[in-house]
Amino acid sequence: MKRETTPFNIPSGKEKEIGESISLGSMSRHKTEAVEEVFARMGINSKIESFSESSEVNTQPFGMEETYKGAFNRARKAQANKPASIGIGIESGVIPLSDKFIDLAVIVVILPDGTEFAGTSAGIEFPAELVEAARTQGFENVTVGDFIAEKMGGDKADPHATLTKGRITRKEILVEAITSVLARALNR
Repeated sequence: MKRETTPFNIPSGKEKEIGESISLGSMSRHKTEAVEEVFARMGINSKIESFSESSEVNTQPFGMEETYKGAFNRARKAQANKPASIGIGIESGVIPLSDKFIDLAVIVVILPDGTEFAGTSAGIEFPAELVEAARTQGFENVTVGDFIAEKMGGDKADPHATLTKGRITRKEILVEAITSVLARALNR
């Protein structure tokens, strides 16, 4: 028997896995709005609560491991605030790739039963000279977005919009990534 589902439909019997609320490990406007949009698209009416959680990584994560660790820590801590909730952690990081630097987000979803799912967003290449400038100043204290905003203008929390002249925003990138991970989690 074939089960009909789409990424935006919750499979029958999975409603309880969503939990009473969604706990997001960030107060970032871009992240909060992205999660809200995903849940609206998917028809999930759970309450979304944002918590200011430390990622326990540098202000600017560098490399996939550090970026994943930050997302996982945010999801775990957010869910600890509301154990019956889905915990969501989102962490953007700069990933070295040959002589390029790609910014992408890692998304971690932890279901109320403790099952974890992870995925990534699409990536945007960051200017190498600005990545190196931020690294020289110290990723513990600054982000590449700070340097992009200083040199090119725009929102330091959304360098994607600056680098693409508004064609792609951070929120749009996050919506697709969160949708993918959450759809996988709810369709297991």
